[in-house]
Amino acid sequence: MDKYEEVRDIGSGNFGVARLMRNRETRGLVAVKLIERGHRIDENVYREIINHRSLRHPNIIQFIEVILTPRHLAIVMEYAAGGELFDRIVDRGRFNQDDPKNIRKTIQRIAAIQYKIPDNIHISDECRELISCIFVSNPSRRITMREIKSHPWFLKNLPRELTEAVQLSYFRRDNSVPAFSDQTTEEIMKIVKEARTMPKSSRSGYGYSDEFSDEEEKEEENEPKVEEEEEEDECDKRVREVRESGELDMASLRI
Repeated sequence: MDKYEEVRDIGSGNFGVARLMRNRETRGLVAVKLIERGHRIDENVYREIINHRSLRHPNIIQFIEVILTPRHLAIVMEYAAGGELFDRIVDRGRFNQDDPKNIRKTIQRIAAIQYKIPDNIHISDECRELISCIFVSNPSRRITMREIKSHPWFLKNLPRELTEAVQLSYFRRDNSVPAFSDQTTEEIMKIVKEARTMPKSSRSGYGYSDEFSDEEEKEEENEPKVEEEEEEDECDKRVREVRESGELDMASLRI
């Protein structure tokens, strides 16, 4: 973990902890998910990493790399400062389901393609035309995804990263394999496999002290050594001052 420096804790869960860290070279912030080495590292963890690595979208946290530490498997990801999605969902509340009859009616209307756009809602002619092409019960007559993505209303104000050209640039030409991470699938597999074994000197816990202990020791070794001077007792200090001033003749004193 020499590449990153710790900033603060973000949160914790059943399988690990998350920490906010900073890239020492770029000074960019990243989120690092720490999963304790050993039995917690299974096929599900491996699949999660590989699937995450293959995703590239402005609304999806970007995978960066995996790192093996003495105690943890560290998954480095893009840092999103907006908070937890779960907390936002809880704050917004849930839909009212007190009237199941209306829900059934809604489902029936959706299945029958029965819809009406309220008169008080302004919708452009292009949008209205696209909706009418989508809500068609017969799949053979329904507009295709490719046609939707090329529709004038769909392309209007479309973020650059979602355009067809940019999306295609996210993929290599050989079998459309995603190329977002510098780590290959084989490298990730090797790291995850090694993470399944616990080091002999390890102990349980999510502490980060071991990952940084060697670094702290190096910093201490590089610090200039300053010889500690014993603080002089106030009484001894006063006696020394009197002696140096000659105010007191020590030879005349009798005990």
